[in-house]
Amino acid sequence: MVRGNHKIGNSILIGYISISHFFLKNIIMNSTKFLLGGIVGGIVSFVLGYLFYGLLLLNYFNSNSVITVEMASINWLANIFSSLLYGFLFAYILSKTDISSVSSAIVFGLIAGLLLELSIDLGFYSVGQGYKNMTAILADAVLTAVIDAVIAAVIVWLKGMGKKAAA
Repeated sequence: MVRGNHKIGNSILIGYISISHFFLKNIIMNSTKFLLGGIVGGIVSFVLGYLFYGLLLLNYFNSNSVITVEMASINWLANIFSSLLYGFLFAYILSKTDISSVSSAIVFGLIAGLLLELSIDLGFYSVGQGYKNMTAILADAVLTAVIDAVIAAVIVWLKGMGKKAAA
């Protein structure tokens, strides 16, 4: 009785192991780095946002805003989820790019943050919401760009952890 060709069986087994390795390496590892990047990016967003908007520049932005923010009235759970979603947005975008250096991530974060925040602030300004003047809008956009540069840098740094240095 012939049991079959062992070479074909071994080739199929090697192919299966190769495919499994590819999926484990590329999907699981990328998912882990995406999750870690999103969570850490969200934490950075929350901490820096609280530091700058909640402590250091709260009076400046309140005096230049249509609506003032009272720290006691903040919905912290919503704020935390907002920060996490922001971190995941950056982790997702950076996972789809070939940005692999921290310096490139900083430039990306500065540009993306500036464009995103100017778009949002000018949209609110156009309907009488948000900030009262262009100086506050520019201050907010620059501050957001700096925060976003740090978020992007941290995510890319985490994404590169575990990679072997080029020989």
